Amino acid sequence: MCLITPDTIYCANSGDSRAILVNKAGKVTELSHDHKPDDPVEMKRIKADGGFVDDGRVQGIIAVSRAIGDWEYKNPDLLQQQMAKSPMKKKSSKAAAATSPTPKATGPYRNIEEAKKHQVSSYPDIKKVTIKPDHDFIVLACDGIWDCFTNEQAAKFVRTKRDKGPKSGMTASMAGTAAGKAKLGKTYGGSKSSGLGSSPLKISKTKSETSKKTKIKGDTSFIIEEMMDQGIAKGDITMSDGTGTDNMTCIIIQFRDESDVAKDESTAAESGYEKEEYKK
Repeated sequence: MCLITPDTIYCANSGDSRAILVNKAGKVTELSHDHKPDDPVEMKRIKADGGFVDDGRVQGIIAVSRAIGDWEYKNPDLLQQQMAKSPMKKKSSKAAAATSPTPKATGPYRNIEEAKKHQVSSYPDIKKVTIKPDHDFIVLACDGIWDCFTNEQAAKFVRTKRDKGPKSGMTASMAGTAAGKAKLGKTYGGSKSSGLGSSPLKISKTKSETSKKTKIKGDTSFIIEEMMDQGIAKGDITMSDGTGTDNMTCIIIQFRDESDVAKDESTAAESGYEKEEYKK
């Protein structure tokens, strides 16, 4: 997760999702480090807690070395104490006292120092970065995206797509506005066969229409869609190595100043879209 204040970026990571910071020149700065079981630091902790790593997985099963859940890979007392506190089973006070384990004063439940020692630890790495004028955007994504893109490839993809605009010349959010719907209806007569009723990004446009792509910096939803389209496995996935078959989640955060906003409003107005809809 990323917490962004007016002057600072805080990135906390526990797992194999990743965040990168890209400046206006395209240079990438890592905001997080993937927590994989075969990483030397992670493996040392796993073994110290009685576990092992096989085929890049904790106890040969789980492919991530830090996570909030996965209780069975944490101190067994932690799961017992959590179950004792669960409201799912109501017991009398006497029965609860007789059957529930007594929490240790220095036990693992809500104990940061103990959490750091678990085979699959919930303790995050936190990175702090001061925001600079040349910072352009942040990409936060799960491992399904990073299986398909390196940090540099993802940065280049976002920069290139943002400059070129969407393939169809209209993003999903554009098509959702009153002006967008009117333009689509006028161009295609409101027919579902023309693409209305499905994804606006699949609508085919004439050469002249495509050349009039609206480039609004604040609207990047189409970039994520096209990133997933490129990364997702094609053809017979049973014959693949699994790349492009995992879950994919992505967020793009842009740093924008007043000149960006003014430029976007002007571009939107020239293209027939309402300014107020893009201020949002």
